[in-house]
Amino acid sequence: TREPGSWSYYEICTFLNGATTHWIDEQKVPYAIKGNEWVGFDNKQSFEIKAQYVKDNRFGGAFVYSLDMDDFSGDFCRQGKYPLVSHLHSLLYSEVLPPTTSRPSLETTATPVFGRGFCFGKIDGNYVNVNNPTTFYQCVSGITYIQTCPANLIYNKRCDCCVYH
Repeated sequence: TREPGSWSYYEICTFLNGATTHWIDEQKVPYAIKGNEWVGFDNKQSFEIKAQYVKDNRFGGAFVYSLDMDDFSGDFCRQGKYPLVSHLHSLLYSEVLPPTTSRPSLETTATPVFGRGFCFGKIDGNYVNVNNPTTFYQCVSGITYIQTCPANLIYNKRCDCCVYH
């Protein structure tokens, strides 16, 4: 990057030659010192800890700020092309077992309810069905549609989507 205060992983790999590397246990990340310079960074070990955190908390994935900050050529770190992103990918997709049954349809099913149903007088939108968390009410112009989430999912108002419970 050649920007002060912002180094790419390939620049860090070059810096690590002749540097002393340390580990900050509280933050679970390495840093390196050479002369009067130091740099904090991620490496494969810190990615392993972060990927496990993502899995343990059942997050939907991880975000990488910029792919071109990794060693995209593989020439600097000598760990292959995109060593950090590739490692993260392998960590997040490890232990993923193929489904033993067919995948449920991702489409919801709708059943309209006419008359003075749930949505009468309500603003258009989706609403929680407190009697059945696997369904939710979709209100359109005062008409109530009962939407059913795919198998093993329940409606979550916070994301306005069906999620695993």
